[in-house]
Amino acid sequence: MRTKVSFPGLTDLMLSKAGSDTASRLDVIGRLISPKTPMSDDMLKALTGIARSPDEQPELRARAYRMLSAVLEKNVSPVIEAFASLAGKQQPAPLSAVWEEFTRDARLGHDVGNFANLAKDKDPVRRAYGATVLVNLLTNAVNKDGKSRDAAQKAIDGLWKNSDQAATLLSVIGKTHAATFAPEVREQLNNQDHVVAEAAEYALTELGLDKSPSPAVKAIGAMTYEEIFNLVQKGGDAVKGKEMYLRAGCIACHTILPDEPPKGPILSAVAKVYDRGALTESILKPSAKIAQGFESQWFKTKSGGQIEGFVTREGGDSVDVRNITGQAITIEKADIVERGKRDKSIMPEGLLNAFTPADLTNLLAWLESLRAVK
Repeated sequence: MRTKVSFPGLTDLMLSKAGSDTASRLDVIGRLISPKTPMSDDMLKALTGIARSPDEQPELRARAYRMLSAVLEKNVSPVIEAFASLAGKQQPAPLSAVWEEFTRDARLGHDVGNFANLAKDKDPVRRAYGATVLVNLLTNAVNKDGKSRDAAQKAIDGLWKNSDQAATLLSVIGKTHAATFAPEVREQLNNQDHVVAEAAEYALTELGLDKSPSPAVKAIGAMTYEEIFNLVQKGGDAVKGKEMYLRAGCIACHTILPDEPPKGPILSAVAKVYDRGALTESILKPSAKIAQGFESQWFKTKSGGQIEGFVTREGGDSVDVRNITGQAITIEKADIVERGKRDKSIMPEGLLNAFTPADLTNLLAWLESLRAVK
């Protein structure tokens, strides 16, 4: 498969050798997949079957879903459809984490049209799936793609015109704690359709807001570093801080536990090393101190592409790079035209500019709570 030699039946043959043990089957599939090439139909079927099976252990299903996410670009429709089975249900922790990671993945911005159509589906669960991705694309500070943000905004604007779609959107806004939609939520409180008005009430409650707008609170982006630093060194609500971890898009680039697929620095480990002052600096000034092993390198290839991330292995003929979202990429050295190191962190500054010092205080409190994680 790596050398593009056709071998009909290869996947079935190897999976039959692996037997019925799901972990072994995933080991086989993991060695056969590549983000660069479309996955074969039989391999997709096997992997999707494991991911969607309620009879499999949640940890193994989560592993299968992450494999599907890794090949998203070359298998868009089947991967999007596979994740639909996680929508609208309370899932065990491993699966809820996978759901959060996927629906907040900035790569989905290339397929806004698919999710805009899902957000208009007759099935309320599929509507919620589509609306969740649209809301996250628009509110995720990690997503710097202006085109995808504009497309998501246009799609959301259209959802307000239909009662069923508007009610679903309001429910999603509440569940994702997307406070930037507060003006739209308050406007829908007066909707003549009682279902929409009730959904607006729910969203407002979930956002922790009153029906009348409160006086504007100064955002981090409008303050000096010193002002912010002095306000966030004490207190905070760890429960709300975990919500901030999701709202600010931290989940796209960080993991919490060592046994999760590696991305950027593991937050439970970071919290044990740094005090609140150092954590504040790392969040607001990510390039001030770059942790060893997380220096970013960039590579220009003969095809005209550019790859950036952390080098995890370098051999005589190839380099393994892990990008900030955890995707592993192998680059043949013969394909490299130019390469270099970044002086700045791969984590951009200003990710919390739209949030308040209270939000950052909560996030810091939650990070400190991770020190108890073993």
